[in-house]
Order: sequence, then C-alpha cells, then structure tokens
Amino acid sequence: MKNIIKVEYGKSSFDVSVQFSERKTLAISVMPDCSVVAVAPIQTPLETVCQRVKKRARWIKKQLLYFDQFQPRTPPRQFVSGETHLFLGRQYQLKIQVGSPNQVKLKGRYFWVTCAEGLPSQAERMMSYWYEQRAHIIFEKRLSLCLKNFPQMRRPKLILKSFKKRWGGMSKDGKLTLNKDLVRAPLECIDYVIIHELCHIEFPHHGSEFWSLLRQKLPNWKKQKNRLEVALV
Repeated sequence: MKNIIKVEYGKSSFDVSVQFSERKTLAISVMPDCSVVAVAPIQTPLETVCQRVKKRARWIKKQLLYFDQFQPRTPPRQFVSGETHLFLGRQYQLKIQVGSPNQVKLKGRYFWVTCAEGLPSQAERMMSYWYEQRAHIIFEKRLSLCLKNFPQMRRPKLILKSFKKRWGGMSKDGKLTLNKDLVRAPLECIDYVIIHELCHIEFPHHGSEFWSLLRQKLPNWKKQKNRLEVALV
C-alpha cells in the first residue's frame, strides 16, 4: 500500500511517498533522484507518519538541495553546426562537414565532426562515442589520483552510465558508477564527485562522520560542489 503526502517547508513543498511494511520503526529516505520515501510499520496511522515527516522537513530539504547538485544541467543538444559543446569545463563550437572517414577531432576551439551525410543524428552518435571513450580514460586517471588520498583503500571497479538526475554513486559492493556526462565538467569537479563517492565506502550515509571525512580528504569540497552546480549549463 502506498500514499503520497505533500509537506510544506518555508516557501517550498515536496511530495513524500509513504509505504507500509512489516518493520518495527519508521524510516525516511531522500533518494538520489530527489524523491522522498517514508517506510512505516503496517499499523502506523498516516497522520503519525505525516507528523514525523514534518519534524524532519528541514533535514529533508537539506538532502534535496544536496542531491539537486548532481542533476545534469546541460540542455538537450541538436547537434548542428554552430552549437557549443562542453569538454572538461570548456566550450567548443561544433562544426559538421560531409566526408570520410567518419571521425571526431577536437582542434583549437572546435569540435570537427566528419560524417558521410552530415546529419545531426550521425553527429550525435559519433559525439556520444567520442565522449564515452574519453570519459573511460579520464575517469580512470582521476580515480588513480584521488585514491592517493585513501592509501588503504582497495581500488573500486569503475562503471560508466548515463543518468538523468545524478553524477555518481557507490554501491554496497564497492562499485563506483560515474555519469558519462561528467566528462563535460572541469577536472576539479570530476575529482570532487569521485572523492565524495570514495568517502561513501567508509560511511554509506550523509551523517556527520561522512562530512568530516570529506572535509579531511577535500578541504575545498564546497567550492568544487558549487562549481559543479553551475558548470554544465
């Protein structure tokens, strides 16, 4: 059984999905996609759940603001000549030309894309492949550098995926997942996401211990966090 309740906090509001299960305590979670879930014991009155959620409204709002930073902000691209595309925090203008062989070259301040018909769909596929190949190389190098801050840590397996609403994640079995689009951000922002996720190996939550470790490993994390929030526009 599932219910949706709306909670007002200041000038904003957010929806909370309330679920009931055979558990003894009520748990409130803010998910990376900015959804809020409350799981309560089966016999708990909905009004009681609402009261508990309202008491945690400040904490919930703080978590929502935190996860919001990981939502990719690059608007949908059309892949036509003259359009700008990001790579490692810098803007490059796209130039599409008809010819062969099919290739993508980064030269000066331009992305030169050569394809048989010069279609946006062709350019999009080629650019996507080019980004993914660079992301693999760059993320592995940045992970190696970031791991120097964690000398006792075993190197996690790196996985690249496409996410709509977050930049990275660390699984319970120690797999580091990074959004392929993160390669568009500055190197310092990539490092911030990696170090943030590496801290989750020791503390898989956002409690005081986690933030203390993050400050220790990356003293200027707030600066890089803010930079990431405005980088991919």
